[in-house]
Amino acid sequence: MRAVLWIDQEAMEQDDKATPRVQVNDYIQVFGNIKTNKGKKVMMAFKIMPITDVNAITFHYLQCIHNKVKMESDSKKEKVVTSNPTFTSGLPANSMVAVNDNNGSVNGLNPRQMLVFNLIRASTLEQGISKQDMYATLKDRMSQIEFENILEWMCGEGHIYSTIDEEHFRATDAF
Repeated sequence: MRAVLWIDQEAMEQDDKATPRVQVNDYIQVFGNIKTNKGKKVMMAFKIMPITDVNAITFHYLQCIHNKVKMESDSKKEKVVTSNPTFTSGLPANSMVAVNDNNGSVNGLNPRQMLVFNLIRASTLEQGISKQDMYATLKDRMSQIEFENILEWMCGEGHIYSTIDEEHFRATDAF
C-alpha cells in the first residue's frame, strides 16, 4: 500500500526530527488514515517511525493471526444471527446487520460499536454509506452524539475510513 507523509517545511527547517529516519527495506510503524483516491487505497500518514525492537514485528504477526482466526469465528456466529428470520433488533431482517446480545466486546468493539461497524460493512456502494443513512437506521438505538463519537473513534482506530467526503464511510478489512 502506498503511504503519503506531508512534512511541514517550516517545522523541518526548525527541527530536523520532523523527517523520519528510515531507509528502503526498514521495518516501520505508520500512523494515519486510509483514504481512497481514484479507486486506490492510500494511507495518509501522520507519523512514521522505524521499528527498533524485533519483538514488535513478532507481536504484529501474532496479532494478524489472532485477528484472522477471531474474524473467521465471528463470521460463523454472524451467519447464524443474520439467517434468523425472527430478528428482533428493530432493523429489517434483511438488513445484513448482526447484533450481538452479549455485553462483551468483540474484536475490541462493544455491541453498539459493532452495530455501526456492521452497518458500514454491509454497504455495497463504492462510495460507502452516508452518515445520514446510517443515523436514520440507528436513531432509535442511540443518540446523535453517541453515533458521532463512535464514528470518530472507529476512524481513529482504523476500523473505518471516509471515502468521497467526510460524510461517507467504508469498513476496512480489519475484521
